[in-house]
Amino acid sequence: MSISISRVFSFFLICLGKCDCQHNTDGHNCEQCAKGFYGNALGGTPNDCTPCPCPEGGACIEIPGNPESPICTECPPGRTGSRCEQCEDGYFGDPMGLLGPVRECKKCDCNNNVDANAIGNCDRTTGECLRCIDNTAGFNCERCKSGFFGDALALKKPGEPPNCQPCQCYPLGTNLDDSTFLPICNGFTGDCSCKPHVVGRDCDRCADGYFNLDSGQVRKKQLLSFFVLLIFLSFSGL
Repeated sequence: MSISISRVFSFFLICLGKCDCQHNTDGHNCEQCAKGFYGNALGGTPNDCTPCPCPEGGACIEIPGNPESPICTECPPGRTGSRCEQCEDGYFGDPMGLLGPVRECKKCDCNNNVDANAIGNCDRTTGECLRCIDNTAGFNCERCKSGFFGDALALKKPGEPPNCQPCQCYPLGTNLDDSTFLPICNGFTGDCSCKPHVVGRDCDRCADGYFNLDSGQVRKKQLLSFFVLLIFLSFSGL
């Protein structure tokens, strides 16, 4: 006589004293809802346990008095919220399409130019980096901020100085940024943006034929007028 596997399994459960749970229930006596379901499993009807409103069959918990109940307790990686509807800190996207097309949560890319222990390093929707450090700037902290130069993307070891260093511009000979009032320089090479008739990598000297840089008012040398004066004096006999 053949005995089905299911009957053997049922007999085994009976011997252990555990009930053969149905209708999405679980527990020794089917006294609770199975993982991924919520409700009162003791009602005795097939609809006592309802699927959790969580992605990928995640578990949830009911909290009396909470208008958002049931609350998802097992969100997919990178997601958070009562319904796993938003990206967690350090991720960005729109997993439920609340603001437009559905975009899965992805890890923010700030090129290692943020404090890994800080919160709020990037915008959870757009991915824009908000807390660039070490004198960096840009959507992904990919460049040196105004007034600094270097390779913001270069790898550096702990303890090494920042990749972006202050530009060595001479203030009186360099154009200033209208918003930061810092000297304008090439963010990669450090070459300064010189005022008219000022030259040099750091805008620290006058162009040929000009003088008075330290006053901030570069002037052209009036050699021709000087020679005219000498000729006039020589003919006048003075």
